[in-house]
Amino acid sequence: MNWDIEVTIPPDNYDLEIEVENEAYDFNIEFENSVAVNTSEETMTVNAGENISSSNVIMIVGGLAYKYQPSDQANYGKAVGIATNAALTGSPVVIKLSGKVNVTGWGLSADALYYATDNGAITTTPPSSGLLNLIGIATDTDNLIIDIDEPIILN
Repeated sequence: MNWDIEVTIPPDNYDLEIEVENEAYDFNIEFENSVAVNTSEETMTVNAGENISSSNVIMIVGGLAYKYQPSDQANYGKAVGIATNAALTGSPVVIKLSGKVNVTGWGLSADALYYATDNGAITTTPPSSGLLNLIGIATDTDNLIIDIDEPIILN
């Protein structure tokens, strides 16, 4: 007996667990368009689909990194983290998925909540349309604790 099973893993979930209760079955799992994930460092590295700046909020589309665009509701759930380096189109970009990210000279306001805005930017002003997506909280002027919440659809 052959089974074809397709599994879609959302970009914010990198764990896949399969439990086999009947050892009579053989499983062959293939991952297409996979990205390298380093869970101990809470980062992932993918090629940029456009020019990316350090500190941009990133979404993954077609296996490539793009600046997150929360004004487009089609991007629901696609924000994965913050770029820690600048990258030209086709070059690797390291994305911090969670934890503290440091960008010297960022100019954040300590204890403020930061939301995603278009072109991968962050702001303390929640948007009034598109997707309301909390990205994290600043600990000081150069550091943000990433805590990407599930977006809320506005409008």
